[in-house]
Amino acid sequence: MSDFGPLLRRLRRQALLTQEHLAELAGVATRTVRELERGRTGRPHADTVRLLADALQLRGDARARFESSAGGSAAPATLDQPQPLSQLPPEVPDFTGRHREVADLMAHLGAGPAAGMPVAVVSGRAGVGKTALAVHVAHRLRARFPDGQLFLHLGAAGAPEALSRALRSLGVPGPAVPEHVEDRAALYRAHLSGRRVLVLVDNAAAEAQVRPLLPGGAGSAALVTSRGALAGLEASRWLTLVELEPESSLELLSRVAGAGRVEVAADQARTIVGLCGGLPLAVRIAGARLATERRLAAGDLAARLADERRRLDELRAGDLAVRTSFNASYEALDAEARRLFGVLGLLDAPDFPAWVPAALLDRAVAEVEDTLGLLAGANLLDVAGHDAAGRRRYRLHDLLAAYARERVRDERVTTRQAGVGRALDAWLSVVDWVEARVPEGVPAGGLWRGPEAASLTSETGDAGWAAAGALVAFSFELRAHWDRWPETRQVALAAAGRVGDRLETPAQPGALVVTPGDAGPWGDLSVELEACAAAFREIAERRWYAATLLMLGNVHRAAGRVDEAAAPLEDAVGVFRELGARGWEAMALLSLGSLQTVQGCLDEAVERYEACLAIFREREDRTWEAYALRGLGYAYQQHGRWEAAVRCLERALPVLREAGDQLWEGHTELTLAYAQRGLRRFAASLTHAKGAEAILHRLGDERGEVMARRAAGAALLGMRRLEEARTCCERCLDAFRAQGDPISTARATCDLGHVLRELGRGAEAAACFLACLPVFRERGLRQWEAEAQRQLDR
Repeated sequence: MSDFGPLLRRLRRQALLTQEHLAELAGVATRTVRELERGRTGRPHADTVRLLADALQLRGDARARFESSAGGSAAPATLDQPQPLSQLPPEVPDFTGRHREVADLMAHLGAGPAAGMPVAVVSGRAGVGKTALAVHVAHRLRARFPDGQLFLHLGAAGAPEALSRALRSLGVPGPAVPEHVEDRAALYRAHLSGRRVLVLVDNAAAEAQVRPLLPGGAGSAALVTSRGALAGLEASRWLTLVELEPESSLELLSRVAGAGRVEVAADQARTIVGLCGGLPLAVRIAGARLATERRLAAGDLAARLADERRRLDELRAGDLAVRTSFNASYEALDAEARRLFGVLGLLDAPDFPAWVPAALLDRAVAEVEDTLGLLAGANLLDVAGHDAAGRRRYRLHDLLAAYARERVRDERVTTRQAGVGRALDAWLSVVDWVEARVPEGVPAGGLWRGPEAASLTSETGDAGWAAAGALVAFSFELRAHWDRWPETRQVALAAAGRVGDRLETPAQPGALVVTPGDAGPWGDLSVELEACAAAFREIAERRWYAATLLMLGNVHRAAGRVDEAAAPLEDAVGVFRELGARGWEAMALLSLGSLQTVQGCLDEAVERYEACLAIFREREDRTWEAYALRGLGYAYQQHGRWEAAVRCLERALPVLREAGDQLWEGHTELTLAYAQRGLRRFAASLTHAKGAEAILHRLGDERGEVMARRAAGAALLGMRRLEEARTCCERCLDAFRAQGDPISTARATCDLGHVLRELGRGAEAAACFLACLPVFRERGLRQWEAEAQRQLDR
């Protein structure tokens, strides 16, 4: 007995196990392991010795020596007693994360005989760590399956070969293995009958491969990994494994490369895991290279991975390679699916609907929908959700996109250019379709109709600048995607330069895309826009001339130059009306109504909004009618017509919610907050303000979020929660200053003045009103100027 404790300690350390981990694997108490190693217990129980031997994966003579050192108390195995199998691969010592997945699988598979014969399927893309997770879980479950753990790697093998290997491992001589798969499966289940065995089936390609390998008796369990979901496998629990979160990726890199190498280059390490896209195989390879190539600095590896053309070349270490892992999934596709997967790499878009690859392939949408589903089922493509029209959108992982581009690299350049040109044509047709309807929504089937669709232009560059310019009114003015404006502007400039023969000043179409500058959040682009309008007027391009005037007016309005904004907006309305472009006319009327509201011209603003409503009602367009109602409600709210404002806004809000337009739902809630405050319904006002702030924060509309917080401060002031109101106003003031927005800064300063006056800090309040007065005066904001002056005169 004296030798058992030291032997147990030595074997545990050789297996790289802690006392706690060994106890968990064996299904005994940690205290039992501790006391046995210290020699403080008597002769260990035979079951305890057997469980510890199983957990340590002892076989043959090593197991016999271990059991004999326990004093011979463990019953020796008889020749005809079935011996427990342990075929599991070694557990990966640096396994990282996946805590929820591990807990779910252990609870499902380890429920015991009362649960019958549970099956779990772990699916996911190549390199996402399916096998590592399955092996990790299987090791932790060993004590619950004392009769053994079978590991059956399928790959190219089918069920007959896998059953033959399994039977031989169960002691069936080769000549005794039946010829037919049904007979092999029956004999396999007979050998497992009455035993508690965990079967790990790795890399299954189809349900038919797996069914014959499932043990039949209660108390056993099966864990299956596959790149596909195996949705047809009966009585299964399905788990789809996704990429690691950034922090888990960083932890894995640190464990593989060594904490020292990662800690001294934290920023470069984050760049590396970001370029690996959370794919554990890629992170592991990067870590292995840092660990083994001592002259390779983390910064050097990050720079190499940043070059997409060599990224897959760099993600290779020894016999591990991301490209090789992807190859297996790609080779399993049919020719049509391979072609579609390859062209998806040309898109370079965060996500896309089915009509876009249909345009690239010159096919009808219906022809590619099923193939996209196959790619998604093989985890070569992700479903990214649905757009506002209810169409499914897809996303390609960054590393898979690089791999897809390799697949089409040998195609003729002209073929690829033609495909991209068709896609740009289709995108531009979307813009034109939307423009004609301002917008009722893109039809669910998409705009691409195949090769018979009318081409708007044969030049990719022409489509590029036209699409970029057309985005002004819709993606930016209507949807507030301000963060993408600089990128879009550069695309427009480059594309326009490639078709300079169509336009004498090729850079000008890019001016339609406004970028932030030093003169506030819109920048001061009036000179550039005026030059752009002159260029369009010179070549008699009236639609783009009017569109440029519309943007020029909006720039003046947003920058606070309200008196300069009126003329270009009125001219834009006139040109669109002459062209019969009713949708664009309504857009210009909306902008003009907003301007006249700020100028204090309520009657004129109402007239403009009523004209918009007439256009939208004529078209039976409820969504755009809601936009106009929101504008009209804003006009009434700004002029103290609180009841009328609430009526308009409450009519608009449910329509916007139904349409899924969260941006304008948020801004309508914001305007309602001020209207309800005007009616002294302060609690309702605060509720609307908080609702708007939450929506706009979620959408990333930072300026709108601060505006909603400002409305909350006004409601808090009305509720006499003065300190909360002061804090809210000060936060808004800091945010507007940081955004470089002088008008909103002045308004927030005025708000703070009101709060300070109520707190009895009259001198500070007066200083606030005095500071904002010249800003309102210089910008022509007469209502605000009058209010600040009135407060100073009190």
